[in-house]
Amino acid sequence: MQAQIAEAQLRYDPDWPVLTGVQCLLTIKGAALTVTATAGQSYGVQIRKAQAQIADLQADDARLDIVGEVEAPLQESLGFIAHSPVAGYLDHGLDDFKGTGNGHLALAVQVPLSHPQATRVAGDYEFLNAGLNGLALGIPPMTQLKGHLVFTDQRVNAQALNATILGGPANLQWFTGDDQAIHLLLQGNANMAELRRVYHHPILAEVTGMANWQGALLFSRQRMDLHLDSTLNFLGEPVRLHLTRGADRVLDLSLAGKTTPVALQRRYSYALTQWMDGPLDWSGHVRWHAGHTEASLQGRGQVLQEPVLVQIVDSEGGLQADLTGHVAARSLGRLVGPNGARRLQGQAAYRVHLEQRGRDTVATLTSDLLGLAINYPQPFAKTRRDALPLEGTALLQGNDLTVDAKLGQWMGGHILYALLPKGGLKAQHGEIYLGERSSGMDLEGFSLTGTLRQANLDQWRTLLGEGSAAETGRAAETGDAMFGPLTHWNLVLEDVLLGGRLWGRHELQASVHEGQWQAHVKGAEAEGEMTWIPTGVGLLRGHLSKLFIPAGAPSSHQTDQAAIDLDEESRMPSLDLVLDQFSTQGRFWGKLTLSGVREGAIWHIQHLELTRDSGHLRADGRWLAQPQPETQLNFQLESNDLGRLFADSGYPHLMARGHGNLQGQVHWRGNPEDFTWARLSGMLDLHWHDGQFSKIEPGGAGRLIGLLSLQSLPRRVTLDFHDIFSDGFAFDTLTSKAEMDRGMMTLHHFDMTGPAAQVGLTGTIDLAQETSNLLARVDPAVGGSLSLATTLVGGPVAGAATYLVQKLLKNPLDSALSHEYRIEGSWDDPQIKPYRLPDEGTP
Repeated sequence: MQAQIAEAQLRYDPDWPVLTGVQCLLTIKGAALTVTATAGQSYGVQIRKAQAQIADLQADDARLDIVGEVEAPLQESLGFIAHSPVAGYLDHGLDDFKGTGNGHLALAVQVPLSHPQATRVAGDYEFLNAGLNGLALGIPPMTQLKGHLVFTDQRVNAQALNATILGGPANLQWFTGDDQAIHLLLQGNANMAELRRVYHHPILAEVTGMANWQGALLFSRQRMDLHLDSTLNFLGEPVRLHLTRGADRVLDLSLAGKTTPVALQRRYSYALTQWMDGPLDWSGHVRWHAGHTEASLQGRGQVLQEPVLVQIVDSEGGLQADLTGHVAARSLGRLVGPNGARRLQGQAAYRVHLEQRGRDTVATLTSDLLGLAINYPQPFAKTRRDALPLEGTALLQGNDLTVDAKLGQWMGGHILYALLPKGGLKAQHGEIYLGERSSGMDLEGFSLTGTLRQANLDQWRTLLGEGSAAETGRAAETGDAMFGPLTHWNLVLEDVLLGGRLWGRHELQASVHEGQWQAHVKGAEAEGEMTWIPTGVGLLRGHLSKLFIPAGAPSSHQTDQAAIDLDEESRMPSLDLVLDQFSTQGRFWGKLTLSGVREGAIWHIQHLELTRDSGHLRADGRWLAQPQPETQLNFQLESNDLGRLFADSGYPHLMARGHGNLQGQVHWRGNPEDFTWARLSGMLDLHWHDGQFSKIEPGGAGRLIGLLSLQSLPRRVTLDFHDIFSDGFAFDTLTSKAEMDRGMMTLHHFDMTGPAAQVGLTGTIDLAQETSNLLARVDPAVGGSLSLATTLVGGPVAGAATYLVQKLLKNPLDSALSHEYRIEGSWDDPQIKPYRLPDEGTP
C-alpha cells in the first residue's frame, strides 16, 4: 500500500523537533513501513531528503530507523540542533554560537520502539564556507569555516576543520575526551590588531603584529572553560597573552610584558612618561562580564631613577592609574636642575593618581615631603622632619598641558605647556605666585606675583647666578624649560635683605612692552619709575622721587654687599638716573643725577651731580673693567656753608661757617666698590674761606680734620696756644695742594691764615694706616694786637707809628714768635714735639 501525503506534520519522537510541511510517500509492504520525505522543514531547516523505516511492525524488538540530509543556512541549522537531542550529544557546545553561511547535515537515528531511551544517533555536519561567531564564549569569530563535524550520541570527532580567525588561518579539533567532556582545540596564526575589532577595548588599540596562537575550549554539562595563549606586540613590543573563560562566565584576557618608556609614549603623552627610567615590568587583565568591560594592570618600574609601583584600572568609564614611590634628592636634578638638586637632601614618598576623562587626561601628585631637606635661603628652607604638603595637577587636553601646583604656604604655580611634535614640552605662559594666589587670572607671558617676607635676596641672587647659561640655552632649544622668561612682576616685599641692608615694605610692579621693561616701585625707602632697555649693552633709565639706602644689617657680610652693589663688570649697563632725594645709611645727600655709558670694557661716567642746600658736587670719570680693573674720577665740590655741609655729611659741629671748593683727580685699582684709602691715588686742590673749626674731638673721618686744624696742639706742647686753637681755629683762607699715591697723601703746602695765626703744614699722611708725619709752622699774629694796644695806650699817633713800623719791617714780632713742630703717629694720639725754637736774642 502506498499513499502520497502533503503538508503533513510529523512528530516521530517527543524529543525531536516537529517536522512541518512534509511532502512524503508512505509505503506499507508486508510488515514493513517506509516513509520517504522529499520536503519539509523544522526551525527553518529545509529537509532535502529523509527516510523513516520500521522493518517489521510485528516484531517484539521493532526499531525505527531514520536517515536524512539537511542543507540550510548555518544559523537555522544551529537552531535545529539546539532544539534537538543533538545539542545534548554535543554537550550544548554550539548553543552560544551564531552562524553565517551554509551547512549540510547528514543524520541517522535508530529508535528501539520498546525502549526509546536506547536511541542511537550518528551524524555528520559539514560547514560549507560558513562563519561561526563564538564571542558569547569569548572565542573570536571564525570565517571561511570548512570541514566535517562528526558525532554520535556518545562522542564527537572533528579532526580537519579549517577557518580564518583574527585574519589568519586556523585549525580546529572538536572531540570527546576521556573525561567525556567535549573539547575544542584551536591553533593558528593571527593578526593581533583584530583583537580591538573583536573585543572593543581601547587598551587593545595598541596591539599589533602577526603571531601564532593556540587555545582550548572544554564543554561539559556543568561548565565551559576557555584557554588561549599567544605572544603579541603591545605598543610595538612583545607581550604574553592568555585568554580564559571559567564557570563564572567571565572572559579574562591577561597580558604580561616589559614595556619601555619609548613604547608607552605611543599611547600616553610624553609629558606623563618623560620621567621614567627603564622598562615597566607589568601584568594586566581585561575582563568582560555581563556586558561590562574592565582592564587592570600592576607593574614595577623606575621614575627619576627610583622604584615605583603602578596600578592601572581602565574601565568603560575611563582610565585610572596610581603610581606610588619615593624620589631621592640626587634624582631631582631633571626637575629643578643640577644646582637646585644640590640644595636637597634625603628622599620623600609621593603618589600620582591619573584619570582619563574622555579625551582628557588628569594627573594629580601629592606628597608631604617628609624625609626631604630643602636648603634654599629663607624663607624657603626646611629639615627632613618637617612636613610640607605638595599638591600638583596636570590636565592634558589634546596637545595642551595645564599644570597647577602648590607647595604648602610657600608658593604655587599655574603653567600652560604645548606638546612638541618630537616629544618634550614648551612653556606657553604661566604664573609663579608666592603665598596664596590672589587674582586667579591668566596673564600673557610669564609672571611672578605675591608677597615675599624676611628673605635674603643677596643669597638668592648668588644662588640664581649659579645656573649655567649653556644649560638654559639647551633647555630652550629642546623645549625642556619648565618656565619661560618673566614678563610680569607684581610683588610685595617686606623686610628683605638686599645689598647687605634690610629694606622695609615695598610694592613692585613691572612688565615688558615691545622689548622694554617698565617698573614702578613704591615703599618706605624707594619710590618712582624705572625703564630697562636691553638692546646693546642695555640702558637703565629712571626717575625716583626718593631712594633712601638703609644702613647695613648687623648680620650681613661684605661678600653679600659686594654681590649686590654692582653687577658683573662686563655686564654693567648704561645708566640715566635722577634721584630727587638720595640718602645712604641715614645721611642725606640731596638730589643725585647720574648718567654713564659702557663701551666695551669701559664704563664712562658722563655726569654725576649731587645737589643740596649746603653744597654741590659734580664729577665725571671712567671705570675700566678688563683686563685690569681701574676706576678714575674727576670731581669738584663747592659749598656756600662748609659747617652745614659737614653736618649734612654726618659730622655735626666739626666746622662753623665757611665756603669754598675742593677739586681733584683720583683713581684706584679695582672696581668702584673696591675703593679703599690704601688704593687711592691722585691730586687734590682745596680752597676754603671764612670758616672756623669747632672745639671737638671728632670721630671717623673727622679725626683727619682735627689733625689738620691742630686741635691737639694746646695739650701737647708747653707753649700756651689756648687763645689760638682751643676754641677752634678761625681762618680767613685755607688752601692746600696734595698728591696721593696708593693711600699715601703728600702735602706740598697746606696754608691756613686767620686773625690769630698763620699755619703751614708739610709732610705725609698715611690714609690707610691713619698715621701722619708732618711738619707744622705756627705764626701767631701778635703784630696786629700790639698796634691795637699801642693805639689804646699811647693814642692814635703812637698806634699809627707802631703799625707803620710793623708793616715796614714785615711783622717782625710775628716772625719772632713763630714755632715749628713735628707731628707723628696715629690720628687718635699724635705725638707733637717742637722742631725749632725761636732764637733767645729775639726781642
